[in-house]
Amino acid sequence: MSQDKTEPSDNFDVNHGRFRLATTIISGHTFKHLYLSGLRSAILPVIATSLGLSNTTIGALNTVNQATNGVTTVGAGYLGDRYTNRSGLILFLSIAIMGIALFIVGTTPNKPENMNSLRYLILFFGMFLSGLGPSLFHPLALGALTLKFPKQRGFLVSLHGSGGSTGEVLGPIIAGGLLTGAIFITLSWNDILKWSIVPAVVVGFIIWLVVRDLTNTKGNVESFSEYITNLSSILKNKPLIILGLATVLRAMGQTSLIAFLPIYLLRDLEFSFSLQTSFFSWSPAPLLAVPLLMASSQAMGIASQPIMGFMSDKLSHKFVLVPGMLILGIASLGIAFVESNAWLISLILIVGIFAYSLHAIFIAYAINNTETKMRSTIIALVYGVSFMGAFAPILAGAIGDFWGTQHTFIFAGSVTILGGIVTFFYKPK
Repeated sequence: MSQDKTEPSDNFDVNHGRFRLATTIISGHTFKHLYLSGLRSAILPVIATSLGLSNTTIGALNTVNQATNGVTTVGAGYLGDRYTNRSGLILFLSIAIMGIALFIVGTTPNKPENMNSLRYLILFFGMFLSGLGPSLFHPLALGALTLKFPKQRGFLVSLHGSGGSTGEVLGPIIAGGLLTGAIFITLSWNDILKWSIVPAVVVGFIIWLVVRDLTNTKGNVESFSEYITNLSSILKNKPLIILGLATVLRAMGQTSLIAFLPIYLLRDLEFSFSLQTSFFSWSPAPLLAVPLLMASSQAMGIASQPIMGFMSDKLSHKFVLVPGMLILGIASLGIAFVESNAWLISLILIVGIFAYSLHAIFIAYAINNTETKMRSTIIALVYGVSFMGAFAPILAGAIGDFWGTQHTFIFAGSVTILGGIVTFFYKPK
C-alpha cells in the first residue's frame, strides 16, 4: 500500500497547534451537519407535507443539493491544494453560505396556495446554495487534517466523520424540539431557518480566527496548469476509477435513503413510539418522534466511525468496506418490507452505524492508495464523483410516485449492495 510521502517543502511545522486545529475543524463539522440534518430530517419533511410536494419534487430538491455539492467540491479541491494558507477563510465562507442558504429556504411560504413559479425557484435556489456552502468545507478541512496527521489519516478522517455524526444527532433533536415546543420555545420552520444565519456567521468567523495561522504553508501546486496536469495523472489511475464507481453507487443508495426515510416515516407511516415504565408513559407526536429516531440512528455512527477507522488503519480498508456496504444495503432493503416498529427501528439504527462511517474510510482508502501530494483534490474527487449519483433522489422519487415511497428503499439497498460487490473487486496498485 503506497503512502503519500510528499510533505511541505517549506519550514512548516506539522505538529504546531495540530490538536487545536483538529478540535476546531471537527467542531465545525459538527455544526455544519447540525444545520444540514435539521433541514433534511426535521424541517424538509414538514415543508413537503405543508406544501403537498410530490416525491419527484422532493427528489429534485435533493438532486439540486447533491449535484451542486458534487460539482463544486471538485473546485474546492483546487482551492485546498493551491491556497492551503487560506483554509480558514474558505472554511468561514463555507459555513456562512450555508446560513444564507437556510435563510433563503426560510422565506418560502408555508401554504401551497401562496406558492408560485418564483417561490419555487427561490426554494430550489436555497437548496442549491445549501449544497454549495458545505462543498467548500470537506476538501479544505480534511486536507488540513491529513496534512497535520500524516500517520493517523484513517483515524482522523473518521473522527472528523464522528463530529459530523454528532451534528446529525443534534440537528433533528433541536429542530424537532423547536417545531413542537419541546425545548423552550415554539418556532415555525420558516423562523428556524431565517434565524439560522446568525450562528452560522459567528461560528464561521471563529473557525477562521483559529485555523488561519495553523495551515500557513505554501500550496501543493503553484498554478492552475500544474493542477490540471496532476489531476490528469490522478484520473489515469484505473484502480482509483473503480473505487470511484463504488463511491458513486454508495452515494446513490445513501442519498436516496436519506432523502425519503424521514418523509416516509412522517407522511406515510405517521411514525411514533411509546416509552412506558411504572412511573410514566410517553408517546411523542410524529413531528418529534421522526427527528428523534433519525437522531438515534446517527448516534450509532458517533462510536462506529473511529472504531471502523482504527480497524481500517490496522487491518485493511477493504476488510471494513465490503461487509459494511453489504450490511447497509440489506438494512436499506429491509426497511421496505418490515411491518413492526421494533424491526423498523432496528434497521434504521443499523443504517446509522454504517452510512457515514463508510464514506470516511473510502476517503482514507483513496488517499493512501494514490501517490500524489494533492490531498485536497483526492478528497474532492471522492466527494465530487458523488455528483454522478446526484440524480438518484429524483429517480427514486419517480419510483416512489409510481409504486409507493417504500420502493425507494428497494432501489437504495440494491445499488448499495452493488457498490459493495464493486469494492470487493477493487485492487489498488
